[in-house]
Amino acid sequence: MKRSLCALLLILTFGPSFGQNDAKKEEPKFTWGADERIRLVFSDNMTDAESAKDDEMNFMRFRSRAWGAYKFGHGVSVNGRFTNEFRRWSKPERDFTLHELVVDNFYVELKGTLTPRLTLKIGRQDIMLGEGFIMLDGNPLDGSRTIYFNAIRATVDIPKGTLEGFVIANPSKDRFFPVIHDHDIVHQGLVEQQERAVGLYLTRQISKSAKGEFYHFTKREQQRAAFPGSTIHTTGSRFSGTAGTLFRYSGELAVQSGTYGVNDRSGVGGYIEARKDLPFYKAASVMANYTRLTGDNPSTIDNEGWNPVFSRWPKWSELYIYTLASESRVAYWTNLSMVSTGFNVKLNPTTDVDFIYRYMKSIKPGPTRPVIDPKGRSRGDMWLTKVNFRFNKYLSGHFLAELLKPGDFYLGNNNLSYFIRSELMIRK
Repeated sequence: MKRSLCALLLILTFGPSFGQNDAKKEEPKFTWGADERIRLVFSDNMTDAESAKDDEMNFMRFRSRAWGAYKFGHGVSVNGRFTNEFRRWSKPERDFTLHELVVDNFYVELKGTLTPRLTLKIGRQDIMLGEGFIMLDGNPLDGSRTIYFNAIRATVDIPKGTLEGFVIANPSKDRFFPVIHDHDIVHQGLVEQQERAVGLYLTRQISKSAKGEFYHFTKREQQRAAFPGSTIHTTGSRFSGTAGTLFRYSGELAVQSGTYGVNDRSGVGGYIEARKDLPFYKAASVMANYTRLTGDNPSTIDNEGWNPVFSRWPKWSELYIYTLASESRVAYWTNLSMVSTGFNVKLNPTTDVDFIYRYMKSIKPGPTRPVIDPKGRSRGDMWLTKVNFRFNKYLSGHFLAELLKPGDFYLGNNNLSYFIRSELMIRK
């Protein structure tokens, strides 16, 4: 896979160009910015759906970031960003600390420097593909503090689209850049196992109203403690666009193969979604979605469960990523059949509201865990309300409330779980 990727990038880089580089000469220029994100969080019963256990949480999160970029001209620039996030805990009570100051982004970008069609980004960078179903977050264990990848990303402009190649190396703890942290803090974990990957991603405009995305990734997870080594080959495609004036749609389907320890692995994951503006009230739209991620069959030695690759983030729920930890790991989306419906209403130019209902089931019996009933299949009913507001280009935020009524997939009294968050974002 690595040889094929390198050969393809060499051909695209040094092969015939579709056009000449007519970019105007750039003058050196430095730009910078900063933001501060403040979150207030309340939650209870998220990990076990049982009120008998005292797991109520109440805390504030403060994330501070500053970044800068220097353009040298001729398409060459250097980009960097520093981040710190600390929490003030009310329940449970914890000592205060400023936590770590980390290098969140640091990469060199060569845009049209080697050839007019090629853009290279080398170093620590954020990457999101499609809706983030396969790739968005390289560091699931530090929450939303950072989402970066240590990567080389090559993007080649082709007729009606782009072709991208990736080489990724994500360690379990940061070892590529220095980390400044309090002496009482254990160095922040980023992911349970060291991960490496290579991949190709093709985006092409199929028609005026339809876009296709096609990809293949090979990811290797290094053995660590109770987690076996694993190789995952993921091949998939995504389509999005409009069906005339009827509705907007998006859908994605991927298949997986490889190894899980000494055994084989396979998996299938995908979703389909449609959205439509209401004809009688243009400020509102409705949504319907079906998502399916295969689960591991406990009666076989192989692993048939979907591996979320680099998408362990709160795509469908902020609350449920912690409930998933009772099965394996935080935000490890797998063994899921989910139907969702909802609507969005724009109250005014600066405020809109989302209302979403999700019904979730497991496809296979759950793993042997203290909170899991192997005979149950219903994960439960979830309701989400999110109010988004943007006062101006410097100030924005949201209010989010999620409520889960657990089903018979979980043991105990299946008490209601809730997650409430308010956020204020200040940008420079």
